Amino acid sequence: MNTTNVAIINGITLQVVASESEQLVAVKPVCEILGVNYPSQFTKLKEHPVYGSVIVLSTTTGTDGKDRMQLSIPGFE
Repeated sequence: MNTTNVAIINGITLQVVASESEQLVAVKPVCEILGVNYPSQFTKLKEHPVYGSVIVLSTTTGTDGKDRMQLSIPGFE
């Protein structure tokens, strides 16, 4: 899987982790960009009838070059 920086919004990098079969968007940076509370959004995603079944932990490479596990949701084209 490859990590790609797709945008920098308000100094926060939005990343997509992609393989040949899927694209995953890290949830925490999206929450930071939107100014919403990450822990509460995580809870809402887990309980959501659709997203609850598709959220995954994925490995992303941070801007410091270190790999981190992040909650991700599938990207839709």
